[in-house]
Amino acid sequence: MRIKKTFLMAAVMAVGALEALNGAPACRLGVGMECLDRDLWKHGPAMPHLKELGITRTRLQSGWARTEKVKGVYDFAWLDEIVDDLVKIGVEPWISLSYGNPIYAVAADGEQSYTGQKMFPLNSAEGTAAWKAYVRAIVSRYQDRVRVWEVWNEPDCLHFLKVPEGSSWAAEYARLARLTAAEVRAVQPSARIAVCTASGPDGRERSCVELFEQGVAEFADIYTFHAYRALPEGFSRQERDAFYGAIRRFAPKIEFWRGEAGLSSQKSGRGALHHLPLSEEMQARWMSRHLVRDLADPEIAFTSYFHLFDFDHYTHEVTYHYGVLRDKDYSRKPSFGVLQRIKRFFDDGLTKPDCTVSFALEPVKNATSADEAALAGAAVYAFRRNGHPMFAVTATWPTHEAMPTVKAKGRVFFGDSAGQWRDPVLLDLLDGSVKRLALAKDWPKPVVRFDLANHIQVITEAAALEPHIHLEPAASKSAAAVPSAQKTHE
Repeated sequence: MRIKKTFLMAAVMAVGALEALNGAPACRLGVGMECLDRDLWKHGPAMPHLKELGITRTRLQSGWARTEKVKGVYDFAWLDEIVDDLVKIGVEPWISLSYGNPIYAVAADGEQSYTGQKMFPLNSAEGTAAWKAYVRAIVSRYQDRVRVWEVWNEPDCLHFLKVPEGSSWAAEYARLARLTAAEVRAVQPSARIAVCTASGPDGRERSCVELFEQGVAEFADIYTFHAYRALPEGFSRQERDAFYGAIRRFAPKIEFWRGEAGLSSQKSGRGALHHLPLSEEMQARWMSRHLVRDLADPEIAFTSYFHLFDFDHYTHEVTYHYGVLRDKDYSRKPSFGVLQRIKRFFDDGLTKPDCTVSFALEPVKNATSADEAALAGAAVYAFRRNGHPMFAVTATWPTHEAMPTVKAKGRVFFGDSAGQWRDPVLLDLLDGSVKRLALAKDWPKPVVRFDLANHIQVITEAAALEPHIHLEPAASKSAAAVPSAQKTHE
């Protein structure tokens, strides 16, 4: 009787979770929990931190090899625990169906690691049938809690998919994705299917186009690309538009997701961007610029930071330090606070870009040529929150270097009104401080003055930051700074 009651309670919780997901707005900000499929870290101690972080969507990898160790026998206990723990704290998992399974290896697979992560499931009739059965089994088990199913991880990378010789990765992956999508939707017709590449607008755009030339738009709803960049601002408007345009020729309705991208906080000799002079502070600065840059892009429906926790390489020879939580003790790095602030002040990424306002940076009097160059190369992204414009500002100075002081003044233009600053503040995403900005007299309208940094600072009205930050109104303001008859930009 106790078993039946427990099962009934679990079923009710699952239905409630699905109803909550379907009624909730689609967040645009997530964090990765990859590599649990290979048991490279433990999720349990991270759950209280994830709950406090506030992120509501995370990526998991399904772990066929961990689930089916005996042919035809599935043990989902390890994944049940993870999914249930996530749902309990209001986090929606989306699952990457990867990788292969060594128990179905054939000669064509070549040498494989114990994870089977390079194995192409369709190399034999038995392997194909086993993959289809596994996909149906996992979708049947979690369809009440998972809406998005991604097919494989970085199939254009030889580390993760070894296709038959003489064939192309794009053709073989498209065949795998088509078959997998059919199996998913046979069980869960409402499921959203994502196809994936490691490449993106990073000089390898052609390989992305090759995938869509295979007709994947016929069944895919989402395209997740990774494309790690040392300089977040290098993902330029021109480059983005060309990339999106090339894909949309084949998939006019596809949704673009940045499936993962992150930066290690210390050297390990492996992994994306491992050649940089890494540090925890650099990771935090880079994160602020990377994520806000993605959120400012209206074409990116979702962006996921890689990773929640530091994790082992599958050989256990090195540790990857991409996490916002440190290995061993699960303590928080500075990047944890940055991610939490972006989540809070950009409302899970739902604080949308605003093209009706602009914020022009200008040098102050007696500025040096170096100051002027830093200002000319700065990036500014406009958003709107609580009815007020928010300007995210950063120098494009390298994130690993201490940046010299560059004094700037910012002049705002409100395209939708004859607006005026009322109570301007500066939110520093790196340390979380909020400082009032004095208004300086300058023709034709007052400007705000501040020190430019090589991480994101947000300049906005104090009221835009509520309810997370509430400042008492300034004690006094000059009539010249804020004319009583002048409309504000509210």
